[in-house]
Amino acid sequence: MAVVARVLVLLAVVFSAFDYSSPETARWIFALVPQHVFHSPTHRSPLPFVWNVLTCHFFDSSPLKSAVILPICFVFAKRLEELWGAFALAQYLGFSLALAGCCGLVYRIVLFAATANAKDFFLPVRGTVGLLTALAVGMAHAFPLTEAGVGGVKLPRLLTFRLKSMPMAVVFTAIFGGVVSPVAFADAPFGTGAIFFAWLHIRYMMAFPAAGVLGDHSRDWQFNQLLPWICAWPVKVFGKLLKFLVSMCGSCFEIRQGATAAPLYSSLPVSDRAQKDLRVAKGFAYDARRTKALAYLDQNIADLSGKASALEPPGLEMV
Repeated sequence: MAVVARVLVLLAVVFSAFDYSSPETARWIFALVPQHVFHSPTHRSPLPFVWNVLTCHFFDSSPLKSAVILPICFVFAKRLEELWGAFALAQYLGFSLALAGCCGLVYRIVLFAATANAKDFFLPVRGTVGLLTALAVGMAHAFPLTEAGVGGVKLPRLLTFRLKSMPMAVVFTAIFGGVVSPVAFADAPFGTGAIFFAWLHIRYMMAFPAAGVLGDHSRDWQFNQLLPWICAWPVKVFGKLLKFLVSMCGSCFEIRQGATAAPLYSSLPVSDRAQKDLRVAKGFAYDARRTKALAYLDQNIADLSGKASALEPPGLEMV
């Protein structure tokens, strides 16, 4: 039962209906308004409207865009919930969308500081691009080699792409739409933030009970794998440089703090348990990918077996 997928559709329908029936109130309460996040607009609520960074993802300024995106979000959420479970998917979406909303908030503040236009600080922003991007990142992790299709029908060869390329396709489309129509695609910064924080959650925070690991630290799930080749290598170089600088700072700190304690610890023998834990930790990444591949293989075999039994004529036995 797709609980999270149904809740997403229900929230989108309720918020959209509220937006069309009473637009001023809906945008005032649920859309992202930078001024409302820092200061409450009414004396009835002493707390700022901090929930705006999350609720702004569930309804859109364009009915056409909403009609195209929401069915795709429902299908993606349903597939991910079947694979991850409702609680894991809810955690994933909550983390990704909240921080994506914060990215949109920072963008609005920077835009206000650069242009000195007060309208940017009070303009309500909402859109479903961040929600679609977060779900697309999840699909890129779960089904990286699956080709996109509509209702089981594959797209023409020219329009065919794998789900691993979909997050950046959504982000680039939103950015291009923001240049063409800034009002309809005012939520383009949500997609830019969602693609990074969704990847970050899967990389370091998501639990995989079947493999017994926390996060996917394999080379197949590096951030540059989600980018086109022209953008991948600068990000990879920057990431390696940042990792080198952080490791150098950590090494200097450890040398400075543990200079006196080094002779004491160096004389202690390493226990068999510590060596075993080290060997297990090294095999975690491989075991996680192997367990995931075997689970997909079992699922595909079961699907093929079900289709073969359905095609079998009545009264005959398959040899």
